[in-house]
Amino acid sequence: MSKRDFYEVLGVSQGSSEEEVKKAYRKLARKYHPDVNKEEGAETKFKEVKEAYDTLSDPQKKAHYDQFGHTDPNQGFGGAGGTGDFGGFSDIFDMFFGGNGGGRRNPNAPRQGNDLQYTMTLEFKEAVFGKDTEIEIPREETCETCDGSGAKAGTKPETCSHCGGAGQLNVEQNTPFGRVVNRRVCNHCEGTGKTIKHKCVHVTVKAK
Repeated sequence: MSKRDFYEVLGVSQGSSEEEVKKAYRKLARKYHPDVNKEEGAETKFKEVKEAYDTLSDPQKKAHYDQFGHTDPNQGFGGAGGTGDFGGFSDIFDMFFGGNGGGRRNPNAPRQGNDLQYTMTLEFKEAVFGKDTEIEIPREETCETCDGSGAKAGTKPETCSHCGGAGQLNVEQNTPFGRVVNRRVCNHCEGTGKTIKHKCVHVTVKAK
């Protein structure tokens, strides 16, 4: 049985705002929640509504759904891994050589930081019908003393002597397929290409 369109489930259009999606979900959640509606099929409809809301209320999931619908673009070409990146072969290569796909990723490239998270305990009614409240989430900021370099004032990071600033090391290995050169992230500078001899004294602030 094919799934219904999530926008159809909530009764909203693709261009609806987050508030409109939330409002539609709350209305349907009240209508079909098993503790309120004892009719046959109400629980199934409630789960359908919740699944639709979980997708359309998350910007990343919504963008994926708007592009692919219920179809998983990773299916095909042997199931998982996709057709473009030959993910299965990459996984096998990593298993043999412990690398990162043969060193294709640039370790000096910008890396996405962790999302800010906050854990909140909700009562049952609050979880179903929603709750408005103000919260404070601590976040890391660039250290004003070292300007995010991590080095003590008056000093600066130096080029890593082990990788020459490349952030990667070439490691030769003998394998059943012959001698293979595997490129790995430098464990001395963790792929940054820089080392710090004298660290910033403000250790409570994590440099970025």
